Amino acid sequence: MPAFQLLLYPLLQFADIRRKKMSPQESGFFISASLFEFFRGHYLPDPKTYMDPRISPLFASAEELKPLPPAHVVVCGWDPLHDEGLAYAAKLRAVGVQVSEVEYASMVHGFMNLTHISATARSAIRDAGRITGNAISAF
Repeated sequence: MPAFQLLLYPLLQFADIRRKKMSPQESGFFISASLFEFFRGHYLPDPKTYMDPRISPLFASAEELKPLPPAHVVVCGWDPLHDEGLAYAAKLRAVGVQVSEVEYASMVHGFMNLTHISATARSAIRDAGRITGNAISAF
């Protein structure tokens, strides 16, 4: 069993991929509904698997979530995965899993890859590393 969940703007479900055109805020600049469909089509060719909690943990039952380790969830304001990240954190918290979360409201999906040009990305990486290190140092 993992000791900790570090979830950086996570994709937590493959069942609900919007077919409509997303607004700039919803599309997050680096991802789109068509990109999600591309990944889903290659990763999950059988639609019956879309809601499997091992693939889409947002649909996991309380019993499946209770034994999970503590989590830190990072979400971005300009990311279509924003709401599902917060929803997953809330579900974990509701079953007693220790969860911390942080929102970078002005950032886009994948912003932590921009450390060479973004002080916010560098700070976010340091914070995520510190939080993860503190969580696993107890083991």
